[in-house]
Amino acid sequence: MAVGVTHFTHMPEILGGLGPLYVSHSSAHHTFERFRGSDVAVIGAGASAIDLGASLHECGARVTLVTRAERIRFTSKPGTGGGRSSWRKIRHPPSGLGPGLRSRLCCDWPHLFRFLPAALRLSIVRRHLGPSSPWYMRDRVIGKVDLVQGFGIEKAAIEGRRVVLSLNRDGRADRRVEADHVIAATGFRADLDRLAVLDETLRRRIRGARTMPALSTGFESSVPGLYFTGLAAAGSFGPLMRFMYGADFAARTISRRLAR
Repeated sequence: MAVGVTHFTHMPEILGGLGPLYVSHSSAHHTFERFRGSDVAVIGAGASAIDLGASLHECGARVTLVTRAERIRFTSKPGTGGGRSSWRKIRHPPSGLGPGLRSRLCCDWPHLFRFLPAALRLSIVRRHLGPSSPWYMRDRVIGKVDLVQGFGIEKAAIEGRRVVLSLNRDGRADRRVEADHVIAATGFRADLDRLAVLDETLRRRIRGARTMPALSTGFESSVPGLYFTGLAAAGSFGPLMRFMYGADFAARTISRRLAR
C-alpha cells in the first residue's frame, strides 16, 4: 500500500460541516482563476498555506491567512549557514530532512524508532519539523496578504452567503474574518479507517497504534503479505516517512524483504 496522502486529508471538524461551496482542502486546488476578485481565507502556516496565499493573491483574490502560530516560519536561504560555529554544526548536523540532531537521528536510524513507546512515536511524528515555508516565498506573501497570526477558530458559520470565522486568542474571542471561501491548508493525517480501498474486515485485522498500522522491520503489517509505506508508515519509522527523502529507505528495505 503506497497510497501517498490522497486518502488522508485533514479537515478541522469546526469547518467540515459548512459544505464544499464554502470550504475546501488545499489539496483540491490546482488553478485559482475562480477566486479572482473574491475574499479567500486560508487556514494554516505551512508550505501549502503560503503557496496558496501567494498564488491566490497573484490571480487577483483578496487573501487573509489565519494561523495558530504566532509567526510564519521561513527556512534559511541555502549557504547562509556558512558562518556557524563548530559547536552549532555539531548540535545541528546536516541531514536529508534539514539541519538538526533529531532530524539526523530520524534519517540515520529509522529502525530504532520502532522501539520507542507508541505514544512517544506518534507525538514525535506530529510535532517534528512543524509548519514552515521556503525562504523564497517570503517576498510573495509578506506585505501582499493579510496575516492574522496567533489565532484559533472558535466558530465558523454562514451569514449572507459568506463564511464568518470567529477567532480566539488566549481563550478570548476577539476577532472576526469574513470570506467568500475558506481553504484549509491543514495537512494530512494517516487513518486506516479512511482506506476504503481495503475491505472493512481486512482493515480490522491490521494491528495499529491509534490510526496508523504497526509495522515490522520490513514494513509488513500484522496481516501477512500486506505492506505499508509513505505517510502510513510514519508511526513505525518516524518523520522520515513524511517526506520524499524516506522513499529510498523504504524501497530498499521492502525490496530486500520481498527478495528474501
